[in-house]
Amino acid sequence: MLMLLFSYHSFAILLESLEEEYKVRTPYLAYLVNAHQGLLATHAHLERLIERVERYIDIGITNH
Repeated sequence: MLMLLFSYHSFAILLESLEEEYKVRTPYLAYLVNAHQGLLATHAHLERLIERVERYIDIGITNH
């Protein structure tokens, strides 16, 4: 087991270090999740626009 390789003190330091790293990374992870959601929404919007343009082309609607 992992705990057998570390003394209690070493294990406590490891856990504390992991907790601090998690706290530092949490805002960045939230930013990445929000950015990803924004990109997915933009992609979906652009896909709908492409479909609309393709429909207009299929039925011959142009702005000449």
